Amino acid sequence: MDNQVNYSGDERALYKNVVLHSPQLVKIEARMKEYFRRCKAFCKLADAEQEGKWRISENPRGVEEKGYYALSLLARKDAPKAFKDHDVWLVESESARSIKVKHRFNQQEFKIPRNCAVQQFRRFPGQNKLEIGEPRDYLIVRKFDDFDEFLKASALADAERQATIKRAIRDGDWEKFVLRNSARVFAFYRGDITAPNTSLMAARCAENCFAGPGGSWVFTTPQSHVKLTTLWLNTSVSFYHVLRDRKETRGGFVELGKYVFLSMPYPKLEAIGAKGLDALEKELSSVEFPSLLEQFQTKFAPRRKLDLFFLDLAGVERAEAEKFLDLLYDTLAKELLRLKGVIGGG
Repeated sequence: MDNQVNYSGDERALYKNVVLHSPQLVKIEARMKEYFRRCKAFCKLADAEQEGKWRISENPRGVEEKGYYALSLLARKDAPKAFKDHDVWLVESESARSIKVKHRFNQQEFKIPRNCAVQQFRRFPGQNKLEIGEPRDYLIVRKFDDFDEFLKASALADAERQATIKRAIRDGDWEKFVLRNSARVFAFYRGDITAPNTSLMAARCAENCFAGPGGSWVFTTPQSHVKLTTLWLNTSVSFYHVLRDRKETRGGFVELGKYVFLSMPYPKLEAIGAKGLDALEKELSSVEFPSLLEQFQTKFAPRRKLDLFFLDLAGVERAEAEKFLDLLYDTLAKELLRLKGVIGGG
């Protein structure tokens, strides 16, 4: 199927009908409407965004023009083949006061004062825990003693670009840009949902971090909604909406428009209670989630616990919820395998 553009409401409805191509998907769609449409414990995410004064935005575009890659410090958590030519600064070690980095190609080393860099979240592939933690990627936002030599050593900026970067850092414009595009919750925006290293559809930071150019939606939510939003966007109910309303490029490689999230149901915080939510988040925070496909194929227990929590909130009886999740997992696994076959040509 050709790449999808931003549909009008009628066009999205037509595409939705095409996506619901099996009796199982039609049955799931009917159940979803039954469970959530009139449930007082849920609202539309669009309503929660408006009432809570959220901001949902794409990760910033054009950062390479601002010198992003020359200022980006990357942890060694990716396989060597996952790095691009512009990924040059790798974190060697960290201390309370500095971050030691080494250039991948010319082997030059620098120590970056911690107060000159902020944490960033680059991309979802490889993120298999709900919280974005160690090892961390960083981004330089302030000048330090060896900054001019560091910038030159990156070999990613000519003299004109170096002058632009220095001016932006000197005047504080770069740091302001980074802070303006920082948040604590990130959702999947573009990528392969069938890939073995795609495990989650949302992740959170303990503190604000910059949304790098790796394909994420930035959710600037009230502090009280950080855990709830992260957990809800990782439910199978949420993933069903992603699969149904996605923009498809080819097979499992998809792009999500903002409307995918705004049209979802969303649990009301006051209907849950902080204790129950905190207990669930604490239990799941240490879990390393396998690929989405494996989770659905194996009916991964932590995912099931997450899904049952919100189905309970929706008032679905436990026996019915268990039966519904079996149908949902089997159907989603088959859909991901079908999409994977399109990518692989099988």
